[in-house]
Amino acid sequence: MSIQPRGKSYQAYVSVDGHKARKSFTHLADAELWEAQARHALKRGLMPPTHINSGTGVSSAWSLGRSLDEAYETLWEGTKSEDHVPSTMRCLTKWFGHKTPVSKVDTQLIKGYVQMMKKQGRTGGTINRHLSCLRQGLLMAVDNNQLSELPKIHRQKEANHSVKWYRPEQEKLLLTTLLDMGEDYIHDAAVVSLDTGMRASELLKFDPTPIPIGNKWGLMIPDRKNGDDLLLPVTERVLECVERTTFDKHPKQFRKRWQKLRNRTDMQEAIWKTFRSTCCSKLVMGGMDIFKVKEWMGHRNIQTTMKYAYLAPEGLLEGINILEDK
Repeated sequence: MSIQPRGKSYQAYVSVDGHKARKSFTHLADAELWEAQARHALKRGLMPPTHINSGTGVSSAWSLGRSLDEAYETLWEGTKSEDHVPSTMRCLTKWFGHKTPVSKVDTQLIKGYVQMMKKQGRTGGTINRHLSCLRQGLLMAVDNNQLSELPKIHRQKEANHSVKWYRPEQEKLLLTTLLDMGEDYIHDAAVVSLDTGMRASELLKFDPTPIPIGNKWGLMIPDRKNGDDLLLPVTERVLECVERTTFDKHPKQFRKRWQKLRNRTDMQEAIWKTFRSTCCSKLVMGGMDIFKVKEWMGHRNIQTTMKYAYLAPEGLLEGINILEDK
């Protein structure tokens, strides 16, 4: 730790790849916090923070890590969010410091976190999810009388249409390349996701036993993100994949092979989630009612589905037909 006492103050010094920063503080806790923030910022090419909310120098008994843990146990544990929230919590505590008192997490530090995420290329939506998690942790401290009030947290603007989907030629290229690579499991999982819109987590829990639906077949997807089970009709190629493959591996396990696929197809922006978006895009462009698409995809609210509505502008022509009908 590069902190040295200087008379009645403490001087923190940080040096990263030739970039140096130095600042003095009245209280040791503030010097320690600034040193951690400055080192993290310099490693990412950012300016170190210029301000620490030192207050009286008395640290709250509650750390940010404890507040987030309390929020997790109260709000997210046992819910559908319990799998992805911990990764957001780790990002927050890595940057702010797990032992940092909640009283030290002020608006300027939060702005620094947002700046760091923007430099990493994170979208406004992703940043807002991190800020929401942070806010819930700080609210837990307020509720337990460990923080007098919340710092101002400014939400980021989110793109109106952030939908990405694979064009037919891109879909074909990805699937044929997977087969050429001998990645039959990933290929079959991709086909199921493309033709059903299943989330990666749903691939591990759907019932592979085909159930008749009229003259077609369907698969039961239990406990979806919107809280409902769904008997979903499926294509012939999905039935073939389900018959020959047992889906027991999460796509996260194939990161190295996925990067190899990106390199071979020259599609560096390709991600697994786009298979699901492609299914939704096809349904909308094919003319399915937007509310039926919502149920098919298992969206919690119609706003999520409406992001895809622009893909079928011809649907507005129905309005003209109604208005001109005299």
